[in-house]
Amino acid sequence: RRRLGDASVDEVTGHKRLAPTDATDVAGFVCAALGLVIAAGGGIGGGGMLVPIYVLVMGFKPKFAIPLSNMTVLGGAIANVAMNAGKRHPL
Repeated sequence: RRRLGDASVDEVTGHKRLAPTDATDVAGFVCAALGLVIAAGGGIGGGGMLVPIYVLVMGFKPKFAIPLSNMTVLGGAIANVAMNAGKRHPL
């Protein structure tokens, strides 16, 4: 675990910086992407899956994991609208 005095740890959040990615970053991105794919296929937002992924896999504090999850769900919703905007309604 990284300490707050580390050069790679942000003073405000207490979390490591993104620039030198490591295995936990890659695992978190993969898990979040798979969670969003499953959530989008089921028609739900996916925030209930993303917050535990951000806390347990990537090591975020809940104070920062919850807004990050909200923004990730918003990005997924915008991507869904962009993909489905040109489709015709079946009725």
